[in-house]
Amino acid sequence: MSSSLEIPDDEKGYDLDLFCIPKHYENDLERVFIPHGLIMDRTERLARDIMRDLGEHHIVALCVLKGGYKFFADLLDYIKALNRNSDKSVPLTVDFIRLKSYSNDECTNSVKVIGGDELSALSGKDIVETGKTMQTLLSILNGYNPKMVKVVRMNMKEKAKTILKRYDIGRKFSHLSSLPKASVLIPLFVRNGELHVLMTVRSIELKNSGGQVCFPGGKCEPKDHDEIDTALREAREEIGLPPDKVEVIGRLVPVISKAGMLVTPVMAFIEETFQAQPSPDEVSDVFTVPLHYFINPARHTAQAIPGLPGRLHFFTYEEPKTGKSYLIWGLTATLALLVAVLALGKKPRFDGVFDVEDPLPFFESSLTKRYLRGKL
Repeated sequence: MSSSLEIPDDEKGYDLDLFCIPKHYENDLERVFIPHGLIMDRTERLARDIMRDLGEHHIVALCVLKGGYKFFADLLDYIKALNRNSDKSVPLTVDFIRLKSYSNDECTNSVKVIGGDELSALSGKDIVETGKTMQTLLSILNGYNPKMVKVVRMNMKEKAKTILKRYDIGRKFSHLSSLPKASVLIPLFVRNGELHVLMTVRSIELKNSGGQVCFPGGKCEPKDHDEIDTALREAREEIGLPPDKVEVIGRLVPVISKAGMLVTPVMAFIEETFQAQPSPDEVSDVFTVPLHYFINPARHTAQAIPGLPGRLHFFTYEEPKTGKSYLIWGLTATLALLVAVLALGKKPRFDGVFDVEDPLPFFESSLTKRYLRGKL
């Protein structure tokens, strides 16, 4: 069974005449992309996989995400049906837990488990778990020494790709030729069910922005076909990222850097297993940050700069394993924050940012004003 259902950009969907649509929905629907029967078929096949792998043991099913209760209920119905129709009965325990990491709308940097009073029953059991915050939850579950853990969750990568493709501006601003051009690659990947982004630290020996955190990228060269070519070439040169291992999602609205360059952000997904090979002449360090950190940072400040739209953001991120501290600010911080808002669909816990409800008009307006002001 394939790991996900992918809907191509040119997918036409199914005509409504093929389905029995309730009257009160007729005016709200145009096409059907994933029929309910297909979803239920996939759910039943998943239930069969679970019974095949875990059917010799007591199964403990934990539902974590509130939004996943419907899928969880359907999955359990199929498991119970298979249990009834088999030649033996497999014990099944169901529980619901909630993970809380906020107090009075403030991030506490810790996760509290609410519910799941009988978690002690997990000792030696098999676990079918549905949810999002994998790293914290699994560390808690492992404390009870379960025999096996199976994770069932939404394909975060496909969801993020679908969302981010809506903001691809294509070649809309490629005609702006009076400014020198550059591109940066924003490399995203999924780890433990959460989106992360890869960043670099520029070599201290570089004349421009030496020692600063940035995305892989650089100036456009004559051999580059377009802004995407520039971003891919620079990423290969700086961190050894093969272009054929990059899944490009699209281009965001360009921004004008403090050096007066027209910088196009290129959104892309890379493999979680990618091991960077930084070029020492250009890059001194490579690290990754959970994307949600830019929504709920542990350390963040901002200040207004005359002549610049919005505010200048400063994020200080401490890498948990190494203890290294990274200051992410300026254009890099703005782009990371923008992608986090778009991909996660959440508002930052701090004020003074762009219009998070509709950010692209803000960036397009800012680009137009600065570009026209530069031509005067």
